[in-house]
Amino acid sequence: MKTKHLFIVLSFFTILSCKDNCKDTIWDFMNYEFFISVVNESGENLLDPETENNLLDGGVWITYKDKTYDIVEIQPIETRATMPEPLSLRHYPEDEENPRSLLLGFGEFSPTDEHKREEFTIHWEDGTSDKVAFDCYITGSNCNPKVQKALYLNDKLISNKEYDELVFTKK
Repeated sequence: MKTKHLFIVLSFFTILSCKDNCKDTIWDFMNYEFFISVVNESGENLLDPETENNLLDGGVWITYKDKTYDIVEIQPIETRATMPEPLSLRHYPEDEENPRSLLLGFGEFSPTDEHKREEFTIHWEDGTSDKVAFDCYITGSNCNPKVQKALYLNDKLISNKEYDELVFTKK
């Protein structure tokens, strides 16, 4: 009989201790970057330094929160670690093993910063511009957080699940 009471008491304390077992959980959320590719009417990559009239020398820049971001050339780092990237407009060099090769990347944005319909503007050398807006924030409980994402181009919803590559055609 004592064993039964001891079992009940221990079970009670076990249940109480597990009730909010994720209260002290620290979540490590991925930071997000927006990838941009630009081709001309012939389909040539305008982010390739080998392409005539490419956009790498001042042909594209981004404004975000009253700051201008020009292209920064990224040098590959040999590491398996995920390195943090400061907010910048990055050009990824040609690399057969890198899926970001010859793309622009703008970011990184953390969902913990609660980005809701944040906007940045891509400016082109021909005087045109494109407005990009995005959501990147967390909903749900601490035990079951979910990252909410949406991507808009010129006020049109492109995706409400993933950040698709933004593809532009320029002359």
